[in-house]
Amino acid sequence: MSIEFQCPECNNKIIVSDEMAEKRGKCPRCNSIITVPRHSQHELVLGSEGQGFFSSKLLNQLFEEFLDKYSDRIKSCRIHDTIPGTEGAALEIWTKYGRTQLVVLALNRGILFTDSTIGRHHEYLEFNDILIDIACSLDIFPTYAPYITKCNDGVNEIGLRKATRIEHIDEQVFYDFTIRIADIADEIESKHYDNDVN
Repeated sequence: MSIEFQCPECNNKIIVSDEMAEKRGKCPRCNSIITVPRHSQHELVLGSEGQGFFSSKLLNQLFEEFLDKYSDRIKSCRIHDTIPGTEGAALEIWTKYGRTQLVVLALNRGILFTDSTIGRHHEYLEFNDILIDIACSLDIFPTYAPYITKCNDGVNEIGLRKATRIEHIDEQVFYDFTIRIADIADEIESKHYDNDVN
């Protein structure tokens, strides 16, 4: 495999083997000293060098290990900073249907939570069939909860949510909060929509 990225000084496109990850060298075009990222930029868009997704070094280490282990399931990953007072990532995850599901992973006041959208409608009444299906599906996934929220554009959004305290976070939690919730949400979504909503 290879890592594809751009020189931060001259934007030169560089492709190296994945064995060069985190090693330093010179850009062949401008001779600037650069550090090879751990992932291709088109696959995982990280923050600036050393920034990470979370302020906690432990969380960043666990999350980096998770990203490495499940890189084949993750289409993209970027810093998520649209909710005031939170830190985290927005991931687009490949599901078993060959589709993708967007998952927002955020840490706020010591609580890690995740959302995965199933669908959007203009009327709450249209949610009835989906809510019934979620209720039937979630009895085998009791730790995931459905949510309905009104978006700024007036459209109602339905999805799945999960939360835990920061002291309970390990690699399995990252899996449950990303890959697992994406699979469950997309399984329900695919029953009710002709196209890939997310």
